Amino acid sequence: MDGKRDLGYAAGVLFIVLAMMPFQTLMERFSLPTFLQLAGYGMLAAAAFLAVPSLAAVGSVLNLLPLLPQVARDLREVLGWIGFGYAHRALFLDLVPSLLLCVYYLILLVSGVSRSSARGMGFAAAAVSALHLLVFALAHRIWMGSGSVSNFFLLATILRFAAAAFLGGMAWGVTSAPKAAPQGPAEGATPPIEELTKLKSLLDAGVITQSEFDGKKKQLLGV
Repeated sequence: MDGKRDLGYAAGVLFIVLAMMPFQTLMERFSLPTFLQLAGYGMLAAAAFLAVPSLAAVGSVLNLLPLLPQVARDLREVLGWIGFGYAHRALFLDLVPSLLLCVYYLILLVSGVSRSSARGMGFAAAAVSALHLLVFALAHRIWMGSGSVSNFFLLATILRFAAAAFLGGMAWGVTSAPKAAPQGPAEGATPPIEELTKLKSLLDAGVITQSEFDGKKKQLLGV
C-alpha cells in the first residue's frame, strides 16, 4: 500500500506543476477558462494526495468545461473549410487534438466515479495523452512542414501522461479483498464425535439419563 501512496503523491506533484503552468497567464489577465483549468488541476492534485476519487471527478469536469467551447469552434472551422480543401488540415491540427484532450479528462472522470475501474482508466488516459502528442506532431509535420511542437505543449503532454499513469498504478488504493481463512474447530475445542463418545460412556455408566444424553447430542450436532 505504501508503494501505491507514493504513486499518488507523485501524481499529485505533477498535477500541481500543471496547475502552475497557466498561473502566470492568469495573474497577468484573468480568464475564466484559464481559471477553470488551474482549479481543475488543483482538484486532481488534491485527489491524488488524499486518495479521494470524487475530487478527481470534479477536477476532470473543471478541465472539460473550457474545452467544450474550443471543440465547438474547431468543429465549425472544419466544416467551414470543407469546400476549400483545408478540412483535413483543420481536423488534425485542431479538432482531433481537442477531442483527444476531452477524452483524457472523461477517462479521469470515469476513474473518479468508478473506483473499481481506476487502474484501467488511469492507464487508458495515459495512452490517450500519448496519442494526443503523436497526432499533434504528425499533423504539424504534414501541414506545417515541421514535426516539432512547442516546449510548453510537449511538457504539458508529458506531465499529463505521467500523472495518469501514476494514478493507474495507484488505483485509488483499491486492493483485492483478502481471502478468508477456512473455518476450523477452535484451538483446544473437543470435536463433537469425541464429546459424544464421552457422553455415551457416561450414559452407559448411569451417570446421565437418556433424555440428558439426547439433549446434549442435539446441541452438539446442531439439530
